[in-house]
Amino acid sequence: MLATKTLHSVEDMERTPKPEAGGGYELDEGELIYLSPNSMEQWEIIHRCYHLLQNSMEAHTRAG
Repeated sequence: MLATKTLHSVEDMERTPKPEAGGGYELDEGELIYLSPNSMEQWEIIHRCYHLLQNSMEAHTRAG
C-alpha cells in the first residue's frame, strides 16, 4: 500500500506552530519537513560564516 503525501503551501507552513522541542520546518517539494535545532557547534560555524561574508561584503563595497 502506497502512502500519499499531503502537499503544503508556504501559507500552511507559516501557520504551523513552532515545535516545542525547538527547530523548525521547511518545505521540500510541498512536503513539510521537520528540522532539528542546531547544536552549539553548528551555531559557531554559522556565526563564523556570517562574519566572513559580512567582512567580504564590506571590503567589496569599499573597493568599488
